[in-house]
Amino acid sequence: MAKEHQFLHVHKTNCNNMSSDGGRARRLAVHRDFGYSSSSQASIHHLRSYLHFDLCEGEMSQEMGGIFRTKQGYKWLRVLDLEGTYKRLLPKALGKLVHLRYLGLRRTWLNSLPLSFGDLFNLQTLDLKWTSIKFLPSSISRMENLRHLHFKWGECSTDLLHQPNYISFNNLQTLWGVLVPQGTSVANLDQCINLRKLGMEGDLMSHGKELTGTITCIPRIYHMQVHMHLVKLHLEGRILEEFPSFPPNLTTLTLVGSRLEGHSIIVLKILPNLKTLKLWYNSYMGNLMVWYPGFPKLEVLELCWLRIQILDICEGSMPNLEELEINKCEDLRELPSGLQFLNHLKELRLPAMSDHLKERVLPNTGADWYKIAHIPFLRPPLV
Repeated sequence: MAKEHQFLHVHKTNCNNMSSDGGRARRLAVHRDFGYSSSSQASIHHLRSYLHFDLCEGEMSQEMGGIFRTKQGYKWLRVLDLEGTYKRLLPKALGKLVHLRYLGLRRTWLNSLPLSFGDLFNLQTLDLKWTSIKFLPSSISRMENLRHLHFKWGECSTDLLHQPNYISFNNLQTLWGVLVPQGTSVANLDQCINLRKLGMEGDLMSHGKELTGTITCIPRIYHMQVHMHLVKLHLEGRILEEFPSFPPNLTTLTLVGSRLEGHSIIVLKILPNLKTLKLWYNSYMGNLMVWYPGFPKLEVLELCWLRIQILDICEGSMPNLEELEINKCEDLRELPSGLQFLNHLKELRLPAMSDHLKERVLPNTGADWYKIAHIPFLRPPLV
């Protein structure tokens, strides 16, 4: 159907000329290498979206270079996705794609971007996940429409926030995968007044107070209106106990390696809009985890790789919880009896259970079976 209406065209291997149908297509997906004849280049003047799939290592092929050099075939290109195309360099002619809105370079393992990259003044999304790019060219300061920045975790540091005229922070909605090195300030985060998604890792322990101040200052710029902007937060690394001032309109929160202890989990229950909470590896270090009444909108809870021995869910806690995952919590002695209070729980996932816990959840005979018998879906199926 899509091909019949020239919505897309898939160009096959070793096909040197575009068909007449392909020449009228607005979206083109290319698998492996193919040659561009002059006739095929001239025919693709309607192209808006280009996806290239080529796992061969090496320099940018001559054919792909033609994408950037041609002035007629690709000047209206808005989407360019080269995910998985193993190339080390992009040509300077990249800057000619001035109408580009989306540039996907995930898993290309590029080391750098050309200076002409800054000429893409209409670019809104830049995906650099799984590349080796640590620095962005200074020409990025001209890209005032940039909305979404995705980095490979641990590669690009918050130093980029402190370079004068570097990025137009006011329009950023996503800043993902940023490294916070030791001794680096994160104060300039408060410039990102429209930020909705923030993901960072590194030396969060020594930046606890500063993070509390800067992240929670983002909403104050619009007098509580920007509370709705920052809705997704992913933090990796140890944080201070006095870091409870999370933006109150978070809907998704992921903590990894935070090393919270004792009753510090209580500070999360005051987040009125939290729907998804993921506590992963070493995010919580206590042996006892108590879920007190609260978390009114929480729907998904994941507890993974924690050292908890006792898990207690009080009546009135997480009244709307629908999905619960307890994964690799090998020290857990038994399932909480409070599961009976979770009337909306639809799915319980228990992958990688200890042998002790497997016996306790055996249908009809296990000591914990009565706690979970009312749950519609159990994963994996208990036999």
